Amino acid sequence: MIKETRNSTGTSDGPGDFLDHAIADMQTEQFLTEELVVNLMFSLLYGSFHGVSTGITLIVNFISAHPSVLDELQTEHRAILERRESTNHTLNWDEYRSMKLTHEIGEHLRWAAKDLQSQQVGRYCLCTALLISTLILTRIHSFSIRGVGRKQELDSFEISKNSRPFGGGMRQCVGAKYTKAVLAVFIHVLVTKNRWTKLRGHVLYNPKAGFGEGMHIKGTPPPGCKGLPLIGETLQLIQPSYSSGVHPFIKERVRKYGPIFRTNLAGRHVVVSTDPQFNNYILHQEGTLVELWYMDALSKLLALDGEARVNALGAVHKYGRGITLSHFGTESLKQSLLTQIEEMVGRTLSIWSNQESVELQYSSASMIFKLNTKFMFGHNFAKSLEKIGEKLIKSKPSAFSFPLNIPGTEYHNFLKEQKKLKDSLRNMIKERRNSTGTSDGPGDLLDHAIADMQIEQFLTEELVVNLIFAVLYASFETISTGITLIVDFISAHPSVLDELLAEHGAILERREDARHTLNWDEYRSMKFTHQVINEALRLGNIVSGLLRRVLKDIQTNGFTIPAGWVILLVHSAPHFDADTYQDPLIFNPWRWKELDSSKISKTFRPFGGGTRQCAGAEYAKAVLAVFMHVLVTKYRWTKVRGQVVYNPVVGFGEGVHIKVSDRT
Repeated sequence: MIKETRNSTGTSDGPGDFLDHAIADMQTEQFLTEELVVNLMFSLLYGSFHGVSTGITLIVNFISAHPSVLDELQTEHRAILERRESTNHTLNWDEYRSMKLTHEIGEHLRWAAKDLQSQQVGRYCLCTALLISTLILTRIHSFSIRGVGRKQELDSFEISKNSRPFGGGMRQCVGAKYTKAVLAVFIHVLVTKNRWTKLRGHVLYNPKAGFGEGMHIKGTPPPGCKGLPLIGETLQLIQPSYSSGVHPFIKERVRKYGPIFRTNLAGRHVVVSTDPQFNNYILHQEGTLVELWYMDALSKLLALDGEARVNALGAVHKYGRGITLSHFGTESLKQSLLTQIEEMVGRTLSIWSNQESVELQYSSASMIFKLNTKFMFGHNFAKSLEKIGEKLIKSKPSAFSFPLNIPGTEYHNFLKEQKKLKDSLRNMIKERRNSTGTSDGPGDLLDHAIADMQIEQFLTEELVVNLIFAVLYASFETISTGITLIVDFISAHPSVLDELLAEHGAILERREDARHTLNWDEYRSMKFTHQVINEALRLGNIVSGLLRRVLKDIQTNGFTIPAGWVILLVHSAPHFDADTYQDPLIFNPWRWKELDSSKISKTFRPFGGGTRQCAGAEYAKAVLAVFMHVLVTKYRWTKVRGQVVYNPVVGFGEGVHIKVSDRT
C-alpha cells in the first residue's frame, strides 16, 4: 500500500489519512524508513484493538456484577438524551465531557504498579507499549460503587502520582484520550440502547489481565414467557375468541410486557410485536435483517427453504411479483378477468341456490380454486385438478399446527394432495415444453413461466411449481375467508344490505342492455361496496399477523432479537385504534367516507406492506366486489348457523352455513 501510494500521481481514497501523513513525512525525515513506518502502524493497530477491547470487556464485566452502577449510568446517559432538541442528534463533545460517572468508571479500572514488570513492558514498542501494558498487564483489586465515587473525594495531586493507567513520563500514552473516548461512547450506546446478560467467564491474572475461554455476553431478548417444553404457549394462543379485536392472548401479554414480547409457539422462539413503528421498520428490512416466513407447518408446505424456495428476494421475488401482476393485475382485470369472474360467480351461486345449504368458506374456496386454475393453466387442465383441489381445501392445516407427517393427520393428508397437484404441474410443464403447438390456454400463466424458463437461469422447473402452488394456496385461502366474513357481517346488518342493493341496483339501471356484464367503470363506481370490503378486512383480519424470520440479530428498545427467531408482526393491532376508528369493534362501513386517507395508509394494511405488499391485492378486492354484486342483485340468502372464531387466525369452527335462493 505504501508503494502504491508513493507511486500514485493522484491522491489516495483517503486523502489526509494517517498513511498519507506518514508517507509525506518520509520525504523530509531521513530516519523515517518504510520498515519503521510499517512497524509503527502495526504497533498502533495491535495496541489499540487489544487494549481497548480488554478495557471494554473489563467494564462490562464489572457493571454486570454491580446493578447500582448500571442504574446510575443509565440515569446519566438518559439525561444526555433528554437534553437534546432532536432525537436525530449524535453525541457531541460537550455531552462526552459531561459524563462524570462514566469517566470515573474508566479511571477506576485501577492497576497495581507491582504487577507491571519492566521486561514485559519492554517487549512492546513506542507509544502503544504503555497502552497495551496498562490495559492488559494488570490486576484490579476492587470495583464497587464506593470505588467509583471515591474519585470525587481523592486528592488530585495524589491521584496524579498513583493512578497512571496510561503510563507516565516520556512514555505517557498519546492514545489515552482516544481510548477513554471509545470506552465512554461504548458505555453510552450500551446502556441507552441495549440490555445484556453475562453468560459465563471471569477475569484471570497471570499476571496479565485475561479472560481464559472468554467473557461471553448475549443481548437480552424482549420480556415474555417460554411456556411449556416443546409446545410453549401454543395452547393458550389457539384458544378460540368469538369477538373481533386483538386476540386475548396478545392483549394480556401486551398489558404485562409491553408492545413487544417473546413467547414460544409450536416449538419456535417467537417475538410478537404490536408496535406500528417497529413493524413498519421490519417490513422494510426484507432481505437484510429478516425474510418472509411462516410457522413450520406452512413454511414446509410453501417451500420456504431449500434451493427452490419461493421467499427469496432479488430475482425470485421480482419474478413472482411480476408474473402475478401480469396475469392478475389491473390491466388483466380490465381486459377480461372481470367478466370471467362474474360468469364463474354466477354459475357457482346458481348451483348453491339448488342446495339445502352450503358451508360458505369451503364452497367459496372451491370456486376460487377453479377460477384461478382456469386463469393459470387453461380450462382443460383446470378441470383435471378439481378433485385434488377439493381434497386440498378440506385438509389444509392450521398455521400454528405441528408439522407431523403421520397418517390420519390433516398435515399428512394435505401433503398427499399437494404432491398430487405438484406432480400434475410437473407433467403439464413437460407436456407443454415438448409440444410443438400451443396449449388450450395460450398466453396463460403456465405458458408464460415455461417461456421464461428458456431465458432465466434461476427459473427451474421446481421453482415454477413451488411459485404456482404458493399463489394458488394463498388465493383460495384468503379470498374465501374474505367472502365468508363479508356475508356474515352483512347478514347481521340489514341496513348495510339495503345500501348495497341500492348501489348495485343503480349499476344495472344505468345499463343500456341488461345482458351486459360488469365493466371496469362499473366496478370502480362501487364506492359503498369497497367500504364494506375495507370494514370487513379491518374487523376480520384475514391476515392478522405477518411472520418474518430473523437473519441477523435485531436491536430494539434495548432488547436483542437473535438470528433464527421468528417475529410475528401483529399489523392488525392498529385496526382497533380508537383514535383512528371510533367504536373500533363495531361493523360500520360508513366510517370510511370520512377517514383521513394519509393516516389510513399507515395503519390499514390488510394485504401486508413493505416489499411483500400482496401482488394479488387488486384481484382479491375485485373477486369480493363481483361476488357481492351477483349475490345481492340476483339472490337472497339466510344464515343457517356458524360464527367467526379467532385463534388467533380468523376461522369459522364448523363453518358458516347459508341457504341461497333466487331473488326472482
